[in-house]
Amino acid sequence: MKSELIKFFAIQRQIFGVCTCCGEIFRLSDANVYIKKKPAPDWMDKFEKSAARLDKTEEKINLEEGETREIAREKGRVAAMKTTKKIDTIFYPNKYNPDDVKVMFHPVDFVIFNGMKKK
Repeated sequence: MKSELIKFFAIQRQIFGVCTCCGEIFRLSDANVYIKKKPAPDWMDKFEKSAARLDKTEEKINLEEGETREIAREKGRVAAMKTTKKIDTIFYPNKYNPDDVKVMFHPVDFVIFNGMKKK
């Protein structure tokens, strides 16, 4: 039975046709048959439609995740700046951004590049 099925498909690959529109040669096994009426959707059509819907939903979730992460990142920056203001007794009272400070330690404790981190 298996060998007959394999022979059937092997023969189908050896039957060729010529397209009436463009003159291109094609295999009969690669041809699609069309009728005037739209064919009823089969399991493959339903599967492809479901996969496309799933891909669209996944893309939407990834977009929302990126936006949510950016909002959380910004909130974290603000919270870190507020905490730094409470601890810092040198830079904030003098209106320097702590991100502009480069620590050296010896012989100079730090160097401030005022305005380096401004957007």
